[in-house]
Amino acid sequence: MSQIKLSVKFFKTELGLEPVRDWLKDLEQADKKTIGKANEDKIYRNKF
Repeated sequence: MSQIKLSVKFFKTELGLEPVRDWLKDLEQADKKTIGKANEDKIYRNKF
């Protein structure tokens, strides 16, 4: 599989906070990899 670079936009509150992005950044590396792998699988199956 070749690498795909996605451009994403995160929800931003009126105060400019990005709670989902902050949550993702705070995850352990293993959890980030799990989420990335799940998204990659969906993209390659055209279900994203």
